[in-house]
Amino acid sequence: MLTGYGACATGLRLETRAHGHCSADHTDAFGFVPRTGSEIRQYREQLRADLPAIAARVAQAGIACTLSDDCGAYLCNYSYHLALGHIAALGLDTRAVFIHIPAIAGTPLAQTSAGAMPMETMARGVAMVAHALAAATPKA
Repeated sequence: MLTGYGACATGLRLETRAHGHCSADHTDAFGFVPRTGSEIRQYREQLRADLPAIAARVAQAGIACTLSDDCGAYLCNYSYHLALGHIAALGLDTRAVFIHIPAIAGTPLAQTSAGAMPMETMARGVAMVAHALAAATPKA
């Protein structure tokens, strides 16, 4: 499972696909800009896990959780694309998902973000997703 802060996230956002876009026009959280941009037009979908059911289960527990098919334009998208690609290339039964998380409530970042969530709520929701992925992965 991969997680990353999403300025537009108002709750947990489970990403359903990645396209591997690595844009020289975007920076990471530390201001790093890749030397050159690259485009990977092959979309990788998360097909091994029932993400709609997982999102619904988390939302039923009172934790804001939605699905998204836009993992961003740089680091989050690129890392998710690589993870899904390695799982496919190695023929693994592993389930993976990228979760965009909102700002932590009460932090300075929450003042400029679309949404915020208490850390305890966020941790409970992420744990529910992790448990669902682990339960869906066939045992060796």
